[in-house]
Amino acid sequence: MNKKQHINFWRESAQHDLESAKSMFDSARYDWCLFVGHSVLEKILKAIFVDRNDNKMPPKIHNLVRLAELGNVVLDDKQRFYLIHHFVNTMTDFFRQDEQDKQDKIEQFISGRSKIIIIT
Repeated sequence: MNKKQHINFWRESAQHDLESAKSMFDSARYDWCLFVGHSVLEKILKAIFVDRNDNKMPPKIHNLVRLAELGNVVLDDKQRFYLIHHFVNTMTDFFRQDEQDKQDKIEQFISGRSKIIIIT
């Protein structure tokens, strides 16, 4: 697989997962929506890794901050805080929230108001 194909594999997979997350959100399956949302971010970071590391296979890890570092993605303090604390806490505390809070958090993620990285 050449570099362009490899990047497209990760990007297309991330797009598929994002569409799945939207469907899960629409059907009020918020826990799975969050889980798949993490997968979306992970796959985008792996596409960046491939692009910036001469088509090498991305590491088989799920730590978003570490993937960003390995892909030479510079995170500002707000982005790093979001990846480390907000996103993890959102998933961890998800089951403690009432349904409206869950829906609001997922809607914010899906609608893009919580953008982390812009890929050009």
